[in-house]
Amino acid sequence: MPVPTVGYLEVMGGLVLVVALILVMGWAVKRMGLVPANHRGVVRVLGGISLGGRERALLLEADGKRVLVGVAPGQVRPLLVLDDEHPNSSSDASQGPGFSSALEQAQTQIHQAGVKPATPTKPEEPVS
Repeated sequence: MPVPTVGYLEVMGGLVLVVALILVMGWAVKRMGLVPANHRGVVRVLGGISLGGRERALLLEADGKRVLVGVAPGQVRPLLVLDDEHPNSSSDASQGPGFSSALEQAQTQIHQAGVKPATPTKPEEPVS
């Protein structure tokens, strides 16, 4: 009994076509962002700045703490750890005064206390 190779080739070709179509559609959906991603990770990047060609400073938030880290090729070093929440978050902005009002309040307190601002002095001339 002869084996119908044309039938097997059609089935295998159709199977490869269906698998390739599934892979392409999965890639396209992921690329377009149609699938909601779970971005509730432990560490969030709040901001960053480039310090040079290959160095960066990043402000990270993890477990309610903010950490300023320096990132260079092959190394990550913590520079500063802050325990309080991010100052520009919406909860902080609604709870406390802004920077300008806090500055005005501090200036008023200094003025009421009678503290005079420091006057710049001339640097001493070197003795020859």
